[in-house]
Amino acid sequence: ASENVIKHLSNIRILLDRQGDHILDNAMADLLNDGTIQRYVRKALNIYEERRNHFCNILNSELKEVVNFTVPEGGMTVWTEFDNTIDLDSLAKKAYTKGLYLSNGKIHHYQSYHKNTTRLGFASSSLENLTNSVNILKELI
Repeated sequence: ASENVIKHLSNIRILLDRQGDHILDNAMADLLNDGTIQRYVRKALNIYEERRNHFCNILNSELKEVVNFTVPEGGMTVWTEFDNTIDLDSLAKKAYTKGLYLSNGKIHHYQSYHKNTTRLGFASSSLENLTNSVNILKELI
């Protein structure tokens, strides 16, 4: 929308929403009270746990000679240390040409921390995609 329309609607929203959004508040209360949110959280936790376990198992079985990691208790990534013989910058560039985005890990380097590590995400990928990702890494390494 044009800037003047957005400004006008924003002003109306401020007038209407001085005490909070009661409709949204009531909808969220209904979702909490009827157990919808709790069911979603349980389902999501099971899915993410399955993905984490699958990813860690395949990382360990296919790349155990060149990676070191601890299975995370929470979160959606695996902090992974690669063997020093592996150039993560080069690996990341080659992986990208295969359709796999891999951080070169430089974002995690600090003055007192400069290891050959990166975070490998698993949460948004299917089990098949996780397997394919590890296979791409194995092929490139």
